[in-house]
Amino acid sequence: GDDLKQTITDMMQGFRKLFQYKKVKTGTLGFFRALEITKNHEENTYHPHFHVLIPVRTGYFGKNYINQKEWTSLWKRAMKLDYTPIVHVQRVK
Repeated sequence: GDDLKQTITDMMQGFRKLFQYKKVKTGTLGFFRALEITKNHEENTYHPHFHVLIPVRTGYFGKNYINQKEWTSLWKRAMKLDYTPIVHVQRVK
């Protein structure tokens, strides 16, 4: 809990950085982002995470496609993490 405010600040900065990467800017039109913070009451820990909808450009699923592994790598790089984060991506209509 003591680190939650700084963690959220870091996540917001990392997210801004993620959307500045050329590969992401080329294929996307923007984003709708929601921050959710869950709490484990037994261990008194917090889990901040994003839920994001990303509208993509026409042709994104061709040459501009970013697969699950790449999204994970880009998020890891943007956040300067020393571990591989969990990034779940799925197509919606």
